[in-house]
Amino acid sequence: MVQPKLPFGVVAARPPHPATVVQPKRPLGALVQRSQAVDVDVEVDSEKGAKFERREQVWEGKRKPVRAVVHVVAPGIGVEVPNDDVSFPLFIHDTLERIRKVPIGDQLIREFHPKRGFRRPAEKLYENITLLIEPMADTQLLETKSFYGRKLDGNWDPGKDRWARTPKIVFPNRPTDKGASLTIGKGKMIGFKAIPSSVKVTPDGITGHDDFPKETCGFEEVLFHEFCHAYYFQIGASPEYYEMPYQVVGMREEMLVCGLSAGRGLEYCENHYRVQSDLPLRTSYKSQGLEDKDVSPEDWPGKTFVHPLTVLGILEIKEAKILTEGTGNWDEAIYP
Repeated sequence: MVQPKLPFGVVAARPPHPATVVQPKRPLGALVQRSQAVDVDVEVDSEKGAKFERREQVWEGKRKPVRAVVHVVAPGIGVEVPNDDVSFPLFIHDTLERIRKVPIGDQLIREFHPKRGFRRPAEKLYENITLLIEPMADTQLLETKSFYGRKLDGNWDPGKDRWARTPKIVFPNRPTDKGASLTIGKGKMIGFKAIPSSVKVTPDGITGHDDFPKETCGFEEVLFHEFCHAYYFQIGASPEYYEMPYQVVGMREEMLVCGLSAGRGLEYCENHYRVQSDLPLRTSYKSQGLEDKDVSPEDWPGKTFVHPLTVLGILEIKEAKILTEGTGNWDEAIYP
C-alpha cells in the first residue's frame, strides 16, 4: 500500500506499536494566541557584514526586570540573549553559514523556514520562530529542550502540552581568548568519588567528549546534531512524544540524531553530515549505551532514506523516498 503524501510537518496515522501508546496530538503548527507588543529593528555588524532582524522585550519580573533580545539569524531561527552583546548571535550566524556549505546541512536549516508549517510560540517576540537558540550559562548543559512561551513575569513557560512546544537549543559561545575554555557538565560519580567533567569548549570546538576522546569536534557538527534533535521534535518523531520506558527514550533519540544502529540511513543525522563533510563517522553514544562499530558511509547511498518512525519501533517500512521539498512529505512509503 502506498502512503499518501501529507502536508509538511504532519505525521502519518499509524497503528500503535505493541509497547507504545500514541498520545493524543494537537495539530502541528497550532498556536495559542497570547500576542504581546515588541520592538523590531534591523541590526548590521560593520565588521562581519552580518545583517538580521533584532527584536526586544522587557517584562517587570517578580524581583527585577527580565529582558530578552532576539536576533533572527535565518528564516525561522532566532538567537536570544539577555543584553546588547551580539557576539553570540554573530557566532551562531557564522556557524550556520559553515553548516550551509554541506548539502545536508543547508537542507536541514531550510526545514525550519516558517513556511514549512512548524510550531512556533504565539508571542510577537517569537513571531515565525520555529527554533530558538540561547547561550549556555555556567550551570547549564549543551542540550535541546522545548518551551511554550513566556509567563507574564517574563520567566519561561514550559507548558503542559508537549505538542504545543517549540524546540530550544542551549549552546555555548566560542571563547574569545586563545587557550581559554569552558567546562560542560558537572562530571560524574564513581563510587563515592566525584570525577570532574572532561568536556570543554575551546576556541576551536568541543574537546574531551567520551565518544571523541582524542578529537576536537567542530562547532558545526555539534550544532547540526542539536538541529536534528529540534527537527525530530518538530515533526513528532521524537520518542518523548510516546509512552516508552524512560531508559529507552534517550537511546532511541540518539539513534535518530547520531545515525547509529536502527538510525543508519536516516536523512537527517550527524553521521550523514559527517559523510558529506568527509569526517570520521560517529560510532557510539556511550552515555546512552549505544555502540555501532559497523556503521559505514555506505549506509547513506543518497537516494533512499530510512523513515524516522522505524527507529522508534512504531512502523516497519521497507522503503521510503524523500521528495526535494522536504522530509515532511513522505512519498511512496511502502508498508509491509
